[in-house]
Amino acid sequence: MNSIMKLTRPPGINEKKQAELNKLTAEVLSQQYLVDELQTIVKSLGEKSATFKGFLAQADTDKKSALANYELFKKILNQVKDLTVNSSVVRNTAGEADDSIDQLTKEIAPMVQKLIFAVDYINKLSEAINKQKVKIPLISNDLITIMSTANEKANAAIAATLTAVQSCYALKSSAENTKQSAELDHSQCLDLRKQLVGKNDEPCNLDLEIWLEEKALVDKEIAKLHKTIDKLQKNVTKTRAYIGEIELERSEAQRNIATLDAEILYLDGPQALRDIERAALDNIGALALEGIAAKLLEEALKAEKEGKHAEANRLSNEARKEQSAARKLIHNATQLEENANSVLKDIEDKEKRISKLKDSVKDLDSKIAQAYLRLERDELSLIFENVILLEREKRLEYINVKIAFMRGKTGVTAEGESICSLKALLKQVRNDANREYEEELSANSVVAGELDAANERLTTATNKLASLKAGLDAATAAALAA
Repeated sequence: MNSIMKLTRPPGINEKKQAELNKLTAEVLSQQYLVDELQTIVKSLGEKSATFKGFLAQADTDKKSALANYELFKKILNQVKDLTVNSSVVRNTAGEADDSIDQLTKEIAPMVQKLIFAVDYINKLSEAINKQKVKIPLISNDLITIMSTANEKANAAIAATLTAVQSCYALKSSAENTKQSAELDHSQCLDLRKQLVGKNDEPCNLDLEIWLEEKALVDKEIAKLHKTIDKLQKNVTKTRAYIGEIELERSEAQRNIATLDAEILYLDGPQALRDIERAALDNIGALALEGIAAKLLEEALKAEKEGKHAEANRLSNEARKEQSAARKLIHNATQLEENANSVLKDIEDKEKRISKLKDSVKDLDSKIAQAYLRLERDELSLIFENVILLEREKRLEYINVKIAFMRGKTGVTAEGESICSLKALLKQVRNDANREYEEELSANSVVAGELDAANERLTTATNKLASLKAGLDAATAAALAA
């Protein structure tokens, strides 16, 4: 009976304290799990932040390199401009020299013809004078000498003129070569400048094949991101449904606990204990009555021996009454004890069910806490993947515009043969490097923001864990003191 009383006693202060301690312990464990999850998230974001910082450093290096290349190109372009101007001056000078030689050659030709006529005339005149000298001796010898000298000088003049003509033609050939070389140099300078700056500094893009390859890579990245996002979305939906099911199960368990508590209250355990005590007293009373009946029977037997028949009958009747009363008390006590034990057994069974249900509620609370952590982690990952997807889609849109522009407006063939200028190419590389740097800077800002938010949540969770542990320690000390 003492063991039954111990099992069926209503919850006392110690049991209530233990329930509170169990609740606080569950909260501490749940919060510890949250802190561990957040530490994992912070570590992952820290590694991701370090990776993105590496990307940013590389983008900054590429940006500086592209800018340095573009500045170097501008210096080279200025040198090419100066070379073009100088080659133009040389070409013009060579052209003017060639024109002067042409004019000189044109002027020498009539002079040669006149000189030849003069020499021929002098030769004929000299021959005529010589013939007349034979016929007319009186002709002066001085005249013969003068004519002979004139003839020699005329022949020398012809020789000198022919040399001059030969020199003019040689100079003409050299001048033409110089002019052609100057024109070729100038043409090459113009071609070089055109290759550097293009026609009217036309815009240009990188080789089409490079863009197409990048487009294929971005398409794969986007497809992979869509799969990841779909998987995360399914996980989020599944986790939400799981949480709903667990919460319904928890609510059902709590309703069952409340119902069993009400049934235990209705069964009235204290009254059953009182009935057991009353049955014990009735059993004692029955024993007392049986003792009285035995004594009366003994006296009745003695009276019968003494011949006191009336006294013996009276005593026997009283003994039978006492025995009947004892049997009635025993019967009533048995009924009371059986009913009370049945009630106490029912209460014990219900309390066991309540204990199991409370354990189930604790387990469900732990599952719900873990499910919410998974849900939060998946939702954070979903947000992050959507940010990356948006950036990749913007990049793909930019690439598609570039490809369409190259095929339709910049003279780039469908096979990817570029005819763009080096200036436009370097400018494009510089712009792309600047854009990549800005994108990496933006991505770093996003990751840094996520890391700061995760650190803040970790700090809050850690502080709450410390507070819960302190509360648990205080509650444990108070329970032990009580």
